[in-house]
Amino acid sequence: MNDIAARLEQKLSGLKQRFLTCMPQRLDGINDSLRARALRDVERAFHSLAGTAATYGVHEVAALARSGEDVCTRTQAIDDDLALVLAAIVGELRSAGARGRVLCVDDDPDQLAYVEEILRSAGYDVTGVTTAAAFALTLGSFRPDLVIMDMLLPETSGADLVRDVRSDQAYATLPIVFLTGERRMSSRIEALKVGGDDYLIKPVDPELLVSVVESRLKHAQTMRAMIDHDPLTGVLLRSAFLRRAAAVAGSARRRQAPAAYVMLDLDHFKSINDGFGHAMGDKVLTSFTSFLKSNLRSGDDVGRVGGEEFALLLPDISSEDVQSLITRLLVDFSHIVHHTPSATLLLVTFSAGVAMLEEKDDLHSWSRRADEALYVAKRGGRARVEAA
Repeated sequence: MNDIAARLEQKLSGLKQRFLTCMPQRLDGINDSLRARALRDVERAFHSLAGTAATYGVHEVAALARSGEDVCTRTQAIDDDLALVLAAIVGELRSAGARGRVLCVDDDPDQLAYVEEILRSAGYDVTGVTTAAAFALTLGSFRPDLVIMDMLLPETSGADLVRDVRSDQAYATLPIVFLTGERRMSSRIEALKVGGDDYLIKPVDPELLVSVVESRLKHAQTMRAMIDHDPLTGVLLRSAFLRRAAAVAGSARRRQAPAAYVMLDLDHFKSINDGFGHAMGDKVLTSFTSFLKSNLRSGDDVGRVGGEEFALLLPDISSEDVQSLITRLLVDFSHIVHHTPSATLLLVTFSAGVAMLEEKDDLHSWSRRADEALYVAKRGGRARVEAA
């Protein structure tokens, strides 16, 4: 039975990878339909993509495709403005569906084309540059998940570029693989000293290149997950949550879709720590976050932004629906019984502040309005939901 399950899992993994590899062609087809203003073809393509992505557990792709389908169902024709919105969704799908974004740096256009073709065929979103100036510009705009760097470049060296990158804390976990014709041991040592993660020699075997890229990306994802997530509750920490909030706000604006920022604060939490100990407090925190994750959609985000303060990002939800949702969560969580070490039965509530994204909002004002609404809820007696 275990062998059957293992073979099934392997087959499903292969089908998922084939789906991701073929996804760029499906997105090209949607763009063709967009240019032809074929609304129903675009809607059907989004619908099909959403269903297949959900089947294979590619939830970000499924959520984006559903948003595209929803936009199509709410209109009768594709005008220029709607075409821009749908094209933006296709762009986000292109990034979400790729196995990762890879930035290649090499002053030889033929070598660059060779590496790009290998990685694109393996399902990666790839951009190549030939100069240090282009690298500096593209690093911020493309936001790569991995960099492939030549050692010898016009006017500088790959080692110098990597040294500069590693001086920026934002790129501390960015995997950097040197791919060069330099075979000297001194060159290899320098590459590792400046912060390179791997060193490959040209000409590189395609299978080896893909294997190194895949393994380095997996390692980096594990490291980022450890840095970005709260070790107790498993939800996003404040800095990672705010980065996600900026992405949600940007996506909502491009798609002209609603989004909600919700601040949550567990009521009288200090008395739980003082009365029953910090272990009990931790138990309540993990219970609360498990409750939230099990009652929210796959595309929603939960962050721990303070000791007992949490925040939610809820894209594609109306102000009426978010008010109803958070009120229901409050009622349901208030009925959960927490068992203390002294056998006392404990009930816990929370206060909430909701802010819908407005046209004038930047990230700071959006989160601040949610925080101010939370303060109103706490000042009004706690165990309640207030809207900004």
